[in-house]
Amino acid sequence: MTITDLNDEEILSNLQRNVEENAVQVEVLPLNWGDLPAQLTSRPFDMLVASDVFYDEQLYDDLLCSVTGLMQLTGASLFLTVYRERSAEDALEAYLQKWGLELRAVAEVEEFVAQYMRERQCEGKFAVFVLGLRS
Repeated sequence: MTITDLNDEEILSNLQRNVEENAVQVEVLPLNWGDLPAQLTSRPFDMLVASDVFYDEQLYDDLLCSVTGLMQLTGASLFLTVYRERSAEDALEAYLQKWGLELRAVAEVEEFVAQYMRERQCEGKFAVFVLGLRS
C-alpha cells in the first residue's frame, strides 16, 4: 500500500510520523495533482482511494489528469472517493467526461452515506462513488 500527499517536506514528514505511530506498513510518496511521478507509475495498483480531494474546482483538471494517468499506467481499475457538492455551479460530471471516466454505482456505500447524513443532519450533498476508465 502506498499513501501520497503534496510534495512538501513538512506535510510528508507529518504523514510519515502518522504512519509510524499507527504501526502500519505503507510507503509514503509525494504526489502533486497534475504529475505522474515514476515512483508511482512504475508499479501496479489494484485501485486508487482518495479522501477529500474534490474541494476546489480549479484543481479538478490536475486531479483527474493524475487519476486517469495513474489508472492507465498502473493497471488500477477503480478510483474510490467521496465527493461533497460545495456549490450548485460545481460541474464534476463534465470533468469526468473530459478525462474519460465513468461513474460506477456502489449502492451499499450510497445507503451508508445517506444514513450517516440523516443521523448527523449533515448539510450539502455527499456522494460516494467509484470511477472507472471509460471503455
